[in-house]
Amino acid sequence: MKPGDIKNGFSRGDSVDVMIKVIGKPDDIITEFFAIDDAYGEIYCYQSNEIYVINNQINSISVYDDTIAFGIINKFQLKVGDKIKEFNYTRVDINKFDKSGAYNDFKPITYEKGRAYNLDYDAYFSPEFFYYKDVRLDLGFTILFKDDRVLFISMYDYDC
Repeated sequence: MKPGDIKNGFSRGDSVDVMIKVIGKPDDIITEFFAIDDAYGEIYCYQSNEIYVINNQINSISVYDDTIAFGIINKFQLKVGDKIKEFNYTRVDINKFDKSGAYNDFKPITYEKGRAYNLDYDAYFSPEFFYYKDVRLDLGFTILFKDDRVLFISMYDYDC
């Protein structure tokens, strides 16, 4: 999503055209071999953010700065730099989104220091399952926090 616009977004599986309509043209496109997928693809670079594309479809997204936001269209938006208290979504809260068909088996934020994606964090949030209309999707996301603020957001395929 583009920060400030919760009406338009893109997700894993969408085409590059959908993504570009939402956030514009990338700063750079890098062609690379993705060993885990055994396929060539592109990394669309938007400042320090990376969107991985295979066969013209978004495969995963890594958000390192506040120029791209994460959320559910018409529901909520979260970006790097936001305070943890602004991301206080529990299982009860997220069930409010059931009318749209999207919900998640959320667990609370885990306060534990670590290192991932070449970043030091002091808390993280990573749901175990993601469902859409009662069908479990092979899709997940991770949010890392540092000093009570969002540090990093990643959306990925569990098959990766």
